[in-house]
Amino acid sequence: RAEQARAESDESAALAELDRLTNKVRTRAAQLLEGTDGADGPSRQAAAARAESHEQLLETRASTASEQLGRFRGEAERLAPDDERPHHTELPDELVPADAEQAQTFLRTATGELASATAALDTARAAHSELLHA
Repeated sequence: RAEQARAESDESAALAELDRLTNKVRTRAAQLLEGTDGADGPSRQAAAARAESHEQLLETRASTASEQLGRFRGEAERLAPDDERPHHTELPDELVPADAEQAQTFLRTATGELASATAALDTARAAHSELLHA
């Protein structure tokens, strides 16, 4: 009788814990139990250990990302134009982007032009160096 009472108590505690879970969690748990990770006790323990390891990795990455975000925000505030000059530079009207997509297009174009100009500068410097040597 005592063993039965303990078993019933354990069952009611497990049911109460199950009731606290959302349907989404229950559905995912059922899917995991049907897979190879839920086949037996050792498989479940190994899967749980992998999940905990993955959780720690994600927490570390989230912490690192949060630190970087803080640094980037500080740098953005430091580099932002002041009240006297609302922009770093003035652009011709045809280069003022209407939206973020157009700004990305302008940025890609400018990056390509910078790469071409840098290559031309390197070529000119090499030619200049050869002429000086000659």
